[in-house]
Amino acid sequence: MVTCFNNTFKLFVVLIVLWDCSPIYGKTIYVSLRNVIRDDVTLYIYCKSKSDDLGPHILDYNQKFERSFRNSIWGYALISCSMKWMDYGGVEIIGYFDIYSERRDGHKCNRNCTLDAQYDGIWGYSSGNKPYMMYPWPRPDKA
Repeated sequence: MVTCFNNTFKLFVVLIVLWDCSPIYGKTIYVSLRNVIRDDVTLYIYCKSKSDDLGPHILDYNQKFERSFRNSIWGYALISCSMKWMDYGGVEIIGYFDIYSERRDGHKCNRNCTLDAQYDGIWGYSSGNKPYMMYPWPRPDKA
């Protein structure tokens, strides 16, 4: 009984490893975030996926953060980023956003997910290149 369980478990582990290496595992996704807030604004981002720390990045105007990866069989691929930039008058604008969620974006942007950080928020583009607001920037309360 124990031997049968051990053999079954070993087979299961081998199948999972083979599935993970398989080209049918998941399609390759390309995510791009571009800073188009203003030509005088630098966007500071720090991104993470569920399994990797993607580190800090500094994006001057029109520069991009780009990442490619394969979707998981479980449908839980996620990239989250904290972002900050200085608005007029030195007001720091800070936000934390999921720039890619397989469940949300898997069918919206197909394999190429392009996002723009604009003055009013984070914008995404559907498969037909139609823009839509994903997140507005949180604005500090005015006293």
